[in-house]
Amino acid sequence: MKVLQFIASNGWGGAEKCFEELCNGLVKNIHVEVLLFKDNEIEDKLDPNIKIHKLTSMSDRHNPFLYFEIMKLIKNINPDIVHTHSAKASEIIYHLDRFTSAEHIATKTNPRKGRIFNKIDHVIAVSQDVAKSINNKNLKVIYNGLPYTINIPKQSFNSVFTLLSIGRLDKIKGFDILIKEVSKLDFPFHLNIVGEGKERTNLETLIMDLGLSDKVSLLGYREDIPSLIASSDLVVISSHSEGFGRVIVETLFYGKCLISTKVGISIEILPEKLFTDDFDIAKKVNEVYRHKENYYTLFSDLKKTRTEEFLIENCIQKHIDFYSEVQGNRKKLDKTGMNILMVSLDYPPTVGGITAHVYELSQALKSIGCDVSVATKFVDKNQKEFETVDGIDIYRFTLKYIGFTYGYQINKFLKKLVKEKHFDIIHIHGMRPLEFYNIKDIPLVYTNHTSGYLKRIKKGGYRIPLLKRLFSKPKLFLAPSEELLEVPFSFEAKKVFISNGVISSKFTRNEEIRKKLRTELSIKDDEKLAIMTRRMVWKNGINYLALATKYIKNDKLKLLFIGDGEQFQEVKTILEENFKNRFILLGSKKHDEIIDYYSASDLSILPSLMEATSISGLEAMAASLPLVGTKVGGIPVLIKDGVNGYLCEPKDPKDLAEKIDKLLENDFVQMGENSKKFVEEKFDWIQIAKETVNEYKELLK
Repeated sequence: MKVLQFIASNGWGGAEKCFEELCNGLVKNIHVEVLLFKDNEIEDKLDPNIKIHKLTSMSDRHNPFLYFEIMKLIKNINPDIVHTHSAKASEIIYHLDRFTSAEHIATKTNPRKGRIFNKIDHVIAVSQDVAKSINNKNLKVIYNGLPYTINIPKQSFNSVFTLLSIGRLDKIKGFDILIKEVSKLDFPFHLNIVGEGKERTNLETLIMDLGLSDKVSLLGYREDIPSLIASSDLVVISSHSEGFGRVIVETLFYGKCLISTKVGISIEILPEKLFTDDFDIAKKVNEVYRHKENYYTLFSDLKKTRTEEFLIENCIQKHIDFYSEVQGNRKKLDKTGMNILMVSLDYPPTVGGITAHVYELSQALKSIGCDVSVATKFVDKNQKEFETVDGIDIYRFTLKYIGFTYGYQINKFLKKLVKEKHFDIIHIHGMRPLEFYNIKDIPLVYTNHTSGYLKRIKKGGYRIPLLKRLFSKPKLFLAPSEELLEVPFSFEAKKVFISNGVISSKFTRNEEIRKKLRTELSIKDDEKLAIMTRRMVWKNGINYLALATKYIKNDKLKLLFIGDGEQFQEVKTILEENFKNRFILLGSKKHDEIIDYYSASDLSILPSLMEATSISGLEAMAASLPLVGTKVGGIPVLIKDGVNGYLCEPKDPKDLAEKIDKLLENDFVQMGENSKKFVEEKFDWIQIAKETVNEYKELLK
């Protein structure tokens, strides 16, 4: 078993210490590698048998180069499990999960909000209190474990009653309250506070103002925590919040007594008598001082019953058991998961909405345990008949002669393929592969993507009987918009709307790229840029946007068009007349080349006459752009009028111009943020894959 451990940290504290101890313990039993940012305080403390990978990209979780670097590393390492620690690392890997075959386990170390842990397949909480903050059925509570050292040397403190408090010098640790409370004590004492942090100056000032310079010491960072605990009369935890509370366990191992606010693991192991409120610490300390023997006996009894469960050896074994359980479930899923054959003439390196849909759906299905293959056409002579790309088996066929025979050639290829490999489901995208399809013993799913279907319906005539014949073949009829489900005749297949999706993290706005591209495009700071990533064909309505420029009042707006097609020259001519020097035509670009241009833009426009759940629109939303779009197909599914954009009538240049001006007059930045939130909640590809699998399962019953 190979496990890649990842913590996104540049500092040192309790979480980092637990990470170090876990990794150093695991490597004695399993293969462990560690992923760290280049500026970290952990690597020097790790076992030399652990291979360390240091990231060179900036640690900003919105940095696309960071994702590319991590993705490449994971593919090279090929771990069975990626184990992330804390929210930042977990969120980064979550967005890459669909591209890897590794299982993802995330550890949550505090009870604060962290919705990302509700989405990850397997989650560890370090306490029951932390577990309450997670809504995930695959949740396991594993307490942090600590190494235990026998015969810890004690230190010589003053003969007065010695208090000890340990933690990062941060507001959340409540040290300011603790210092104020000890000023009320009516017996000789000394308080040592161990740790460093941004509150040091404020705490030093407080100590001086209260005249406690001879009674309270800030010891800074120390390596001898067990010795300090063993040498103190009472350990005090004054925190407002703790995920686990390492000091609690260290005091169980080495201390005489402890009192604590109700935080972290204390809630699960301490008797009520050892708790204190934030502003009642002095009263509780006075009580312990006057009844030391009773409290020491109580704590000694607690140590006998609860110490063993927090030993590092037990923690390590529980992690290994959980890893094995997760890996075993994955093997079971791999063994029984469905084998899916996607059939599509559109697949990378070709570009377009159907291409993006088939690729991303295939990747997402793979990531949730399905075995996915794709049958597609050759697009250049250098391609192979069979190869595995991004974990998907690709089978390619050659199409010869005239279009009428393509369906026959595809069916002949598929019949041969299904004899060589078992498939539970065949899922066809686009009409051409349906034409001569006659494989009877494998359930057929069809996704009705194309606007070609809407054109055929509109033209009617002989096309309707042809469509009836084609649609009689699938057992499940899917569509990425309600409009594409509206068929003017009945047929046997179950009809289901399942949206297109998007990988939101790929389109996160990058300010450096934005500045660079806007300079290259000669876009001034006070100008607004609208992006259209659309082929210039009839159904996309780009010519109506060109006509709308005659009525746009905002003189700071510029238009960026990426795409070409049969209407390119018409659109260019209209723009030259109505919007001279305020438009940019970049022509066709590969999908990966388009992504950066979203960062340079301020809004996106969808003037379509026919549309599914627009992938172009989803990408713009993922890039935090508001939308203006027509009331057709799946566009109203994307645009909440007045929330993340505005809807307009199709084929109406004046209404389109009015809605563009209205958007720019309002808080379009907030609308863009609403777009991002909406896309993350409703259009994640993993969720769409799960919906698709549920429909597959119903079909196989």
